[in-house]
Amino acid sequence: MFWKSKETSIEKGALTVALVTIVGSLLGVLKNTLLASKFGASRDLDIYFAAFRIPDFLYGLLVFSSLSSSFMPVFAKAIKNGKEDVWSLISRIFSIFILFFGLSALIVFFFSEKLALLIAPGFSLSDIEKLSSLLRILMIQPIFLSLSNLFSITLQGFKKFFVSSLAPVFYNVGIIIGVAWFSDFWGISGVAWGVVFGALLHLLIQIPGLKALGFKFLFNKTAVPYLKETIFLMIPRSMTILMNNVVLFWVTSVSSLLAVGSLGIYNLADSLQSLPITVVVMSLVTASFPFISQKWADYETEGSPERKQDFINSIDEVFSRIAIIIVPITLAFAAFSKEIVGLFLGYGNFSFADQMLTGLVFLVFVLFLPFQAFTMFLIRAFFAATDTKTPFLIRIVSAVVFQIPLIWLASKTFGIVGLVFGLNLGYLIDSLLLYFLFKKRIGFLTLPLSKKNLFLGLRFGGLCVLPVLIFNLLDYQFFNFGLFGLLFLKGFLVVVAFVFGVRFGYLKLPELKSVFKDGI
Repeated sequence: MFWKSKETSIEKGALTVALVTIVGSLLGVLKNTLLASKFGASRDLDIYFAAFRIPDFLYGLLVFSSLSSSFMPVFAKAIKNGKEDVWSLISRIFSIFILFFGLSALIVFFFSEKLALLIAPGFSLSDIEKLSSLLRILMIQPIFLSLSNLFSITLQGFKKFFVSSLAPVFYNVGIIIGVAWFSDFWGISGVAWGVVFGALLHLLIQIPGLKALGFKFLFNKTAVPYLKETIFLMIPRSMTILMNNVVLFWVTSVSSLLAVGSLGIYNLADSLQSLPITVVVMSLVTASFPFISQKWADYETEGSPERKQDFINSIDEVFSRIAIIIVPITLAFAAFSKEIVGLFLGYGNFSFADQMLTGLVFLVFVLFLPFQAFTMFLIRAFFAATDTKTPFLIRIVSAVVFQIPLIWLASKTFGIVGLVFGLNLGYLIDSLLLYFLFKKRIGFLTLPLSKKNLFLGLRFGGLCVLPVLIFNLLDYQFFNFGLFGLLFLKGFLVVVAFVFGVRFGYLKLPELKSVFKDGI
């Protein structure tokens, strides 16, 4: 059966994750298309996205901090002593999740109105009541998702990526059902119930794969040291998540003071720009994390320079592949920003003015895509080396010194566009600091794109995108080909330019030759 499949290399694991993730991402796009079409850039959409702040915060603080950073390195050690140690560790974490989110849901239920006022001070009293109601519904979601993601990371630890990658597909299916059908009866609350239904599906799809591994609840004392190490490693990561959520709470709060629909536009543009991150970068990061964690565990066990070099080589390889893929994607997304927004969101109640503003916000997002990608992987690289403190300290600096002040100042002048620009400047600072500190700590000395290779890469991007940008200018000034006419002509230009760009530019990169030869 599919839940018994096992991938044994980074390339195969990444390909498996990528293929399934593409399906989930397409469903995610469909979900947002339906949301935009049905509700437009309205206050209801603002309320819906604002209601995720607290459940997402609690989920990130406990689940994401433990499973994304500390669990995999500890898992790599526990599995060497047999499955029983792993099952006992999972059982204890399972119990902690149930207790934490059960109590959190009760607290939010009784204090939802006060929390809603803190989240969105710019909302009216009627909007606050609606936000309070959605908060109560959405607090059910992290109960299911926390357990489901615990199962997912366990399956990934056993190099079984298909089932864990399939879960988000079912999650998006549940939300689509909420948007398409539940909202007809309960409005925006119906969408929230669809989120809960999707989270339940996300959990149920994991269970067969876990059973196939022979999982059983155990509470052996042998798991206690692993649990202590997990908690010790997750504390700095939790503080990093805390800082990230301070920024996101700030984004929500400031957005509530801007024009109606600003928060909805922010989230819709964010979801579109995250597609290459989710499909390409996250696939590579997810598939590579168990392997690089294992290589660091081998180095800690043996302490030999050869093992450390193996770890460094693995980091170099993944970093290079991310750089090679994300740069041309960024250039292409920038060229097609208006058309992408129109194609995916230009329906129903989502007006032309909404599309234009969303396209501009989307453009600002995508210009910073490479820095988001590098930040995501470098954080995991620190985690694999059991260092969760450095990313936390860097996050504090970029959030407090740059992001929070810039978000406020830029939004006062440029609205939601300025807010997004200030937010992304902080991510740029994150990526630069992470890169240079990782080089200093580990000896990670390879810059994947040397000056020569960078020139070749830019030449490739220029050949692909410059004709499209020129065509855009001509269309604005002299012609009106419409959305699909533009897509067809731009697509033709990009295909032709891509062939020349690969032949005379980017194909000369040794890293890209390796990608074409061995596969991603």
